[in-house]
Amino acid sequence: MSEPRRDNRWWGWGDPAEPVELGPAAERLLAEREIATIDGSTAPQIDEVKIPEARPLAERVLDAAGKENVFTGHEDRVRHANGQNYLDLMSLRAGRLEQAPDAVVVPENADRVLAVLEACADSGVAVVPFGGGSSVVGGVTPLRGEHETVISLDLAALREISVDETSLTARLGAGLRGPEAERLLGERGYTLGHFPQSFEYA
Repeated sequence: MSEPRRDNRWWGWGDPAEPVELGPAAERLLAEREIATIDGSTAPQIDEVKIPEARPLAERVLDAAGKENVFTGHEDRVRHANGQNYLDLMSLRAGRLEQAPDAVVVPENADRVLAVLEACADSGVAVVPFGGGSSVVGGVTPLRGEHETVISLDLAALREISVDETSLTARLGAGLRGPEAERLLGERGYTLGHFPQSFEYA
């Protein structure tokens, strides 16, 4: 059984174990402009966030995913309902989301991904891939469109890497975070060709 991603703040960016602190200059600026700050202590609790009721998944999708890989709890649905853009974060902090996946599915390998995608296609279930959850362009928003149900396909377990020594390209599993990918490449004497601003959580 694979677990969904729960390793970053659900209401903002970063590691939940690291305190949110602004420097003195930022604090002064906010005070001068009479702007309130929101830190982890004043953010809503995750169980207080209102989300739409989950719709049941087709039995064929449950079978293809393996029921142990399907998560329908409130926390996992909230964590997979948004990315990291301004509107996403404001919705989370307001404690109300207009959309949420009906379930989070965490396939343990590529064969399981294929089985889930085929079952979803045959059952009319919308699928939204979820890698790091760092999208700032709505890429992980679980829009159902004309579909009855929508799942978030959490790819956290797909962490393989392969390097083509001739073309100097690498294939990275969708579940690899930036630092882990860089470490694995470094062990082979390589480095990433691009470091996005979301590197730590991408």
